[in-house]
Order: sequence, then C-alpha cells, then structure tokens
Amino acid sequence: TIQAHLDLIPQICHGAGPIGQLELAERFRWLVAPHDTIIQCGPAHTGLCDDPRATLERLHAALHLPVGR
Repeated sequence: TIQAHLDLIPQICHGAGPIGQLELAERFRWLVAPHDTIIQCGPAHTGLCDDPRATLERLHAALHLPVGR
C-alpha cells in the first residue's frame, strides 16, 4: 500500500534495512532521487541563501504562524 511505502521513509532515515545501512549522504540521495514509483519527493535544494535569518522568519511565518498574524 501507499501507506506502507510512506512508513518506510522514517525507518530508512533511522537506519533500517539495506538502504538505511548506506552512508548518510548516499541514503539522502536515495530517498530524494526521482523514481518511477508512486511516491516522489520534490526536488532537493542546497538550502543556501543570502540572509538566513530573514529566510527562517519568512518560512516560520508562512508555515507555522496562524492565518491572519
């Protein structure tokens, strides 16, 4: 099922199974690689920005603060 595939992601992140035994960087690449499967992660980005504080505040406001604040 789709849920079973979704449940594998945190298990792999915590080191379960053969994919979980890979080095951290290789495990990350495996998890975010585009696959011909049902579950596809969005593209990964480097996370680099010119103003980390402003970016964090913008993301926090967009993702965590209640609507209208």
